[in-house]
Formats: sequence, C-alpha cells, structure tokens
Amino acid sequence: MSVLVLGSLNADLVTLVDRFPAAGETVMGGDFTVHPGGKGLNQAAAASRFGAAVAMVGAVGKDEYGRFLQTQLDAEGIDRSGVEEVHEPTGRAIIEVDASGRNRIIVISGANSSLDVKRITSTLQKLNPKVVLAQLETPLEITIEVFKLAKELGIFTILNPAPFQVLPSDLAPLVDLIIPNEHEARLLTGVEIATVEDAYVAAGLLMKKGYREVIITLGDRGAILKRLKFQRHFMPFSVSAIDTTAAGDAFCGTLTACLDRGMRTADAMRYASAAGAMATTLMGAVPSLPVYEDILNFVNANSSIEGEAK
Repeated sequence: MSVLVLGSLNADLVTLVDRFPAAGETVMGGDFTVHPGGKGLNQAAAASRFGAAVAMVGAVGKDEYGRFLQTQLDAEGIDRSGVEEVHEPTGRAIIEVDASGRNRIIVISGANSSLDVKRITSTLQKLNPKVVLAQLETPLEITIEVFKLAKELGIFTILNPAPFQVLPSDLAPLVDLIIPNEHEARLLTGVEIATVEDAYVAAGLLMKKGYREVIITLGDRGAILKRLKFQRHFMPFSVSAIDTTAAGDAFCGTLTACLDRGMRTADAMRYASAAGAMATTLMGAVPSLPVYEDILNFVNANSSIEGEAK
C-alpha cells in the first residue's frame, strides 16, 4: 500500500440556496442531495483517482450512512480494512452552496471522534505505506500518535490542518509537509494574507515553528510553495466554478498521489492545482473529483501555472 489516509468519513447533506441567510432569517432551499464526503474520504478518493494505491483508516456508524460510505470506498478501490464500525452515528456535514458556488459547512463528527489509536497504529505497521495524509476532522491526539510512528518507520507525513484548531508545538517536527489554505494559515500565524508576499511571510513563520515544507492554497490566486532557500507562486487554472466544496481535498489528495509517484513537490503542484480547479466545476464532494486521464488532459489543454521561483 502506497498511501494511507487517516481521516473523516461523512455523509454530506447538500442544499442549494440563492444566497446565505442572515442571522435569524429563513431562506428557501433548492435541490437537496446526499453525497459521500468527509475530508478523509474526499482526499483518499482524489489520491485513488490519480492512480495511487490507497488505504483509509477511520470510523463509521452501524447505520445506513455508514454502509453507504463503505460502499463508496469499495467503488473507489480504496482498502477499507482500517475503517471500523462503532456505536456512534456516522459523521455528517450540512453544506449550503450559494448561487456563486461558495459554500458554508457544518460538520457533526459522530463516529469520527471514536477512533481507536491502537487499531490505527496496528494498521499503519501492517500496511507500511510510503505516505500518510491526515486532516483535523478526527481527534488531533490520534494524528500525533500516528505521525510519531510514521516518522519512526521513515514514512513521509502530510498534514492538511482543516478545519482549523490550535496545533501543539510538538506536532511540527512530525510533519514533512503542511498544506493550509489562506484562512487556516492566517489563524496559525496571525498574518493577514492579502498578497502573495503575505503568504510567503506566513509560510516562513510556519517553518520557524518547525514545519519543513509549506504549501498555502490561495483560492483564485493560486498557491505558494516554500521550503528552505526556495519559494514559488503557482498561478491558478481558470474555470467557471459552481461549487467549491472539496476543491482543497482534490488538491491535497492529488498532490499526495503525485508525491507517491516520486514527483518533486513543485512538479506535483501543477496537477494538484488542476484537480482543485476541476473539482469546482461540478456539484458535491466525491462526485466532483477528477480522474487521472482528465487531469492530464486538462493540464495539457491549459496554460502553464509555473510561477517565479525566488
């Protein structure tokens, strides 16, 4: 197994609205759909669709949504031997999408908060992947324990610190690559990111905390990559976005699959950025994730996103 994803599995309850309601206001919704989701499942599916051999560790409830999500993992060709059934209800996310494609998301953790660290570390040792990818929709203390073991085993570790929470100082040395978006980077560093130069400053502060390599995604301004004596801004691909749900997950999962293939991070950024852009052109989380051939065709058909290295 090449990629192990530690993360959440949610049923996404999605509704369309013309605009988001103000506090105390009621608005009428449009179409309502249920999709497989959760940052963990989304990123695992994105990595699998780019060709990586992926295993998922997490938890679902013994309920209808839990069976729904396990069926989705099977359909994606993802090893779910590390997904446990627990007595808590399956995690859910309530997602509103407005007419411009922006979203608001409320996550109810449910089973995602009931992970067994001994079971997960046992799965990690058994599968011995090349890369471990985690987010923050599952308990942080479990991620720390998994990353400690991963470093002992020489496994490359990637953290997508979403949704935001305060990170302990002892986590940074365990993370080879951290990938916040601009909102998370601001909360982690206190830097208001109005420009690309601001993003470089925030990335530099994260490196001072001990993170070795930093990517900050900037939405329609692209993304930056920074490591020791190197930084580069990657311009975005231009698309007509209708739903930004899972764009960041498409980026993280695809980037992980590229690194698993042996690509340099700077080269992987091209395909990850394409996947993130493509994911905004379809509704839903997993349903919007592009596959390997489509990403390659999209990259070849569009202008380069190479930026200036400094």
